[in-house]
Amino acid sequence: MVLLVDDDEDIRQSIGDLLLAKGYPVITAADGAEALSILANATRPCVVLLDLVMPGMDGWKFLAAIRNDPSLSTLPVVIVSAHAATHAPTGCAGLLRKPFELDDLLHIVAQHC
Repeated sequence: MVLLVDDDEDIRQSIGDLLLAKGYPVITAADGAEALSILANATRPCVVLLDLVMPGMDGWKFLAAIRNDPSLSTLPVVIVSAHAATHAPTGCAGLLRKPFELDDLLHIVAQHC
């Protein structure tokens, strides 16, 4: 399962549809707080695709929360964001800048799932 965390409903829908079509089950969350709730109540995902800039709990706070939880600290997180970060934050499995190539997204998901 892939956990997709992004505040843009269209992005959640389109990426979710693409991953489902390629055989990857997907759960989506609109912000970090919703994603933490999902992680507390669902099967551990093989990878988290995380936007950084979101209202409510943003990606930075979500990342800090899971890195401080021993049961989630090793969860692979790939940043998928238009944020101007030049590299993935420490402890992340990768970075995809929006807009990105779909093949790049599929390659990253295949590496982890």
